[in-house]
Amino acid sequence: MLLLYTVRMDKDFEHLHQLIRQLEQQADANSLSEEDLKAYQQHLDTLAHTYQTDETAGSQRFMLYELQALIWQARGDNDKAVEFLQEASALMAPNDTFVSKGAQQWYEQQAAQEPASVPYRNPVAVGVLGLVTFNLYTIYWLIVTKNKLNEHNKSVYIPSAWRLAAPIFPYLLLLLFGMIQSSGTTSETWSPADTVLVIVFFLAFVMTFVICMQWYIQYCKAVSEYTQGKISTVLCFVLLWLTGIIGAAIIQDSFNKQLPETA
Repeated sequence: MLLLYTVRMDKDFEHLHQLIRQLEQQADANSLSEEDLKAYQQHLDTLAHTYQTDETAGSQRFMLYELQALIWQARGDNDKAVEFLQEASALMAPNDTFVSKGAQQWYEQQAAQEPASVPYRNPVAVGVLGLVTFNLYTIYWLIVTKNKLNEHNKSVYIPSAWRLAAPIFPYLLLLLFGMIQSSGTTSETWSPADTVLVIVFFLAFVMTFVICMQWYIQYCKAVSEYTQGKISTVLCFVLLWLTGIIGAAIIQDSFNKQLPETA
């Protein structure tokens, strides 16, 4: 069975390679239609469903992200295209190259650029502002440093910071549940519908907690790479989750130490 799966995987990624070449040729010839893009997206979605999280597929999974980047570029959304190219480059092995000429040129330009740096900020100010704004500044700090880390790092990509807002969803459900309970439309006794709402809230809480955790793990991996291991992934995670505002100040201090010294 494993042999059959490996053979099928090789054929699927060979087909993916051909799709990337074909799309780029059509884009260069200005012959891409919306129907063509929908067909490419359907092919990609089928392959991604099977291989996106399959570690046995190895680094060649970067082609899934490369094709998605080309689709977004063809639709005129260059920001989305770059986002997927960054994710693709994070999956690539040292000897891998992009299939499309445009993506490879982008990658070589990125490699030739001087890596971006996280700007200097006073660590005390980071902590104090986080305190007086009830952690809102800390969230802002996470977002702006995340962007700089993505510009700098080549092997770790931090996804959209919108994932930080995921935990709000279950509390909105809880608020809705409370409004229903206080509206007088339900009986005073516990009903099966109440049980369903509690289960939905619990599942939503677990799901959004996992989404948020994954974001923090990627952020901390990026911090570890940027600081060259001076703040490890585990230490960064502990600082942000257990000490919060203080942890952000400590990490900012480490960012400052990575800046070149000026005369």
